[in-house]
Amino acid sequence: MSVFKSSKESRLLQSHSENPPRVPQWILRKLIDGPAYHEFTDDVEEVYRIIAAQRGLRRAGRWYWRRVLESMPGMVLDFICWRFVMFHNLIKLTVRHFVKQRVYNLIGTLGLALAVGCFTVPYLYIDTNNRFDAFHEHADAIYYVESMIERNDDSRLYGVSPMPLGPAMAEAFPQVADFVRIRVRDGVVRYGTALFTERLMFVDDAFFNVFTFPLREGDPDVLRDRNAVAITETCAEKYFGQDDPIGKELLLIRGEYFRRPFIVKAVVKDHPMTSSFRFDMLLPFALFLDWEGQDLNDWGAWAHTFIHVPHSQSMASLGPMMDEFIVRQNAANTAWSIRSFVFEPLIHMARNAYKVSATMGFGFPLESKIGLGLFGLFILSLACFNYMNIGIVTATQRLREIGVRKALGGSRTSLVIQFFSEHLLLCFVAVVLGVLFSLGYLIPHFNRMFPAYLRMDFFHDLRLWIFLVSTFIITGLGSGAYPAIYVSRFRPVQILRKTQPIGGGSRSMKIFMIGQCVLTFMMICTALIFIRNAAYQKRIDWGYDQDMLIVVPVDGVQSFRQYRDYVSQSPLIIDMAGSHDHVGKSWDTEVIKVQGTEYEWNRFNVGSHYLSTMRMRLKSGRGFDENLSTDDRSILVNEKLMRTMGWVHPLGQHVSIGDEAFVVIGVVEDFHYVDFTMPLEPAFFRRCTEDEYRYLSIRASAGKAVQTITFLEQAWKHLFPHRMFDGFFQESIFEDHFKVNDNVNRLTSFAAAVALIISSMGLFGLISFSTLRRSKEVSIRKVAGASTAQIIRLLNRDLVVILLVSTLVAVPLSYFLMNWYMAFSYETRAPMSAVPFFAAAAVLFLTSILTVLTQVIKTARSPIVDHLRDE
Repeated sequence: MSVFKSSKESRLLQSHSENPPRVPQWILRKLIDGPAYHEFTDDVEEVYRIIAAQRGLRRAGRWYWRRVLESMPGMVLDFICWRFVMFHNLIKLTVRHFVKQRVYNLIGTLGLALAVGCFTVPYLYIDTNNRFDAFHEHADAIYYVESMIERNDDSRLYGVSPMPLGPAMAEAFPQVADFVRIRVRDGVVRYGTALFTERLMFVDDAFFNVFTFPLREGDPDVLRDRNAVAITETCAEKYFGQDDPIGKELLLIRGEYFRRPFIVKAVVKDHPMTSSFRFDMLLPFALFLDWEGQDLNDWGAWAHTFIHVPHSQSMASLGPMMDEFIVRQNAANTAWSIRSFVFEPLIHMARNAYKVSATMGFGFPLESKIGLGLFGLFILSLACFNYMNIGIVTATQRLREIGVRKALGGSRTSLVIQFFSEHLLLCFVAVVLGVLFSLGYLIPHFNRMFPAYLRMDFFHDLRLWIFLVSTFIITGLGSGAYPAIYVSRFRPVQILRKTQPIGGGSRSMKIFMIGQCVLTFMMICTALIFIRNAAYQKRIDWGYDQDMLIVVPVDGVQSFRQYRDYVSQSPLIIDMAGSHDHVGKSWDTEVIKVQGTEYEWNRFNVGSHYLSTMRMRLKSGRGFDENLSTDDRSILVNEKLMRTMGWVHPLGQHVSIGDEAFVVIGVVEDFHYVDFTMPLEPAFFRRCTEDEYRYLSIRASAGKAVQTITFLEQAWKHLFPHRMFDGFFQESIFEDHFKVNDNVNRLTSFAAAVALIISSMGLFGLISFSTLRRSKEVSIRKVAGASTAQIIRLLNRDLVVILLVSTLVAVPLSYFLMNWYMAFSYETRAPMSAVPFFAAAAVLFLTSILTVLTQVIKTARSPIVDHLRDE
């Protein structure tokens, strides 16, 4: 009977050969490895086919699924346990090999950790810039209205728009839910006897509805009250300490024209560091009429305008409907005709700030983002090259282990996985150490040098985790893949017979080492070029004599005359002049017509003696003469303007400013009135009346600058005890620029030092590998009579070749890259010279030779018997 049954089942199985469902089979393959998979599936699939033949495929499939699901808990548990055991063993093996070859592994891991830390800072810098203003609740629905203005055959984008535009758009377009206009000014605030200069923002009363600036306390409708002011928490603490600021009175002062008390009715929480809106006090926009006397309905006046459009799809319909407002503005201000309006999303305002003139966006300079990004990539690439070299060195010292594994049946794939897993584990440690290095040292120092506000928010910033995981994967693959694949090619017979050639690895290491040295050379050269450029800019002629020159801002003609007459009696002062504008501090842009064509030039309104007090140099013509009334219709131009206009004989040229005609009476040597990153632009001087003066420029006696400014401050306090003294030395005009230059020098020098350290680590690994590979050759040569000096020359020959090849490759790369970057970043810069390239080569050669010399000398002097014992 049993025989009959067995033969019957056999016939059924042969007649029904359907396979089990694929999905549970795939699950089983993932959970069970090797023979255990076949032991389980052979029995289950046999029963499955019997059931399928007797009861049909559906019942067999349900039975198969039920059997797999019932077995899954145990399988999953076994899967997890075995994976844990394998991971535990991997950690043990990695730790053992790390300890056994701790010098090489420390070199590779610490080098990678340094690079990851340095790579994290550029990421945070760029990401912080991209996250500016994104904290606002309605950030995706707020748009910044910009104006496209065409001048000098070129279109330029400005971050301002006509002052009445916001209310007009809200009235005309139902999709515009709200608007906010902003004007920013500095003002003097008095509380008791204390005086402070604060940053004031005049804003519309919808400001708190559109933007997310929470109130700590006070009235949300504070901006509807013309006699009220909202201050920040920092401001409140500065004025009132721990006292309640609500209801306190502050006096706002602007020269001799504006003195007005305000009641504090709200305290705004300090704005985040990633905010483009920087203010100390908020005032109603309507007060701007009192502050500057501008008509708020004047289409020829300008403001920063933001609109709130809840439905972003409505923005597409706004553009074609703006023509009416363009016509109004162009009719009111013919000198500044708008071609079109541009609606910039608030979340893009900061990152695109470098494209827009007079913008509200607080964006980091584009050149700094490019420079930092290149530094980070260079250092990370350099560390990966170094890690690959170290990986090859450590792997080739484990030849016996590799041979035994292969002889016992280990596949090439298993070896790749083993070595690659070890590299990934060490790479993970390096990433963690790099993050700690960034948190503890790099980020705090960077924030002290630059106003970057970098921070790492592990709890709320998903992009940070994506960046860290991506860095781990990229560095792991980039630095660990090649050593693992290279080692897996070794043949077990040759390894066990000690005939395995490892020269190919040496060639690979040389290529990686050349890459390291090229990057290191470029980093050193970059640092030297920046240092040389900063020194050049400090020595450059500004176009006038800035030494012994003191400038005092004075608002109001009565104050100006009173202060000038008081201080002019001092023997400390040898010359003085008044002006409405001042070089390096303020100027206006004027639209000029020359033979019917409009041009945009920068204008300085100055007094008759201004150029002589500043010691500006005339190239041709003459300066203003206070005795000639005709000079009220005369201008002096700089050389840049003369070149731009193509004037061979500029004297006597006629231009039109508005409806008035002017004649050129002199050409002034080019002078710097913006920092050295910006190009010199066409500029001219026009004489103004004493009623317009806002600055008093004073030239002190030689060696008496400090005494003079002390006297000037005392005189100010005597005449105007309730107003701030804001006098400054002219030589401090570019102080912020020079401070940034110094910080850039520190940053690039640090990056070059890190590159040099990582490169030295790689050189140490290469020379260690080379001496290990050639130890028997060295011993044989010593037996044959070679001296220590000859051995040193032999072992250093490869290094010299690597350095020479690296220098030949790096010099043109460095020249073209730095020439492009310096031209992109600095309008006024030091000319390219061979000095930084020779100096970089000298530093690289000297450091490299010193790094490897100790190891080479040690090998050259080692006992012969240590390397020939096996023979």
